[in-house]
Amino acid sequence: MRLRRRVVMGVALVAVLTAALAFVLVQRETAVVHSTVGDFALTAAAPSTASSPPIAQSAATSTALSVLANFTPAVSGYRVEAAHWESGLTQVTGLNGSLFSRSDGVDAWVLELSAPPPPGYTAAKAFAVVSAAGRPINVQQLLSK
Repeated sequence: MRLRRRVVMGVALVAVLTAALAFVLVQRETAVVHSTVGDFALTAAAPSTASSPPIAQSAATSTALSVLANFTPAVSGYRVEAAHWESGLTQVTGLNGSLFSRSDGVDAWVLELSAPPPPGYTAAKAFAVVSAAGRPINVQQLLSK
């Protein structure tokens, strides 16, 4: 009698967990939004209802430029080529694969910048993710030879 009761309880638990997992996967699948910023593809959870970002694009750009100023080789003259505010950002993918990935979504500016290339390079680009609080989450300098 006890064994049968445990089996029934076990089967019921598996059914509940399977249903819960299926619900989460369906919710996650339907909540994905894809957009682009220049050469980068963005993946995010469903956007929030906020009508405007808490920081201006100019503040996010200043943050990115201050980080880029410390990179080697030094590149000057960066300008914004594309910018996008994204709520719930989980991934940014470029031509060479994933540049930013995070399991929990973050509200952030995604910036693509370019500059005249330094000697020995043919192109200078930069990529930045700057949080709603104005902190750099990911800033990368992408130089081509």
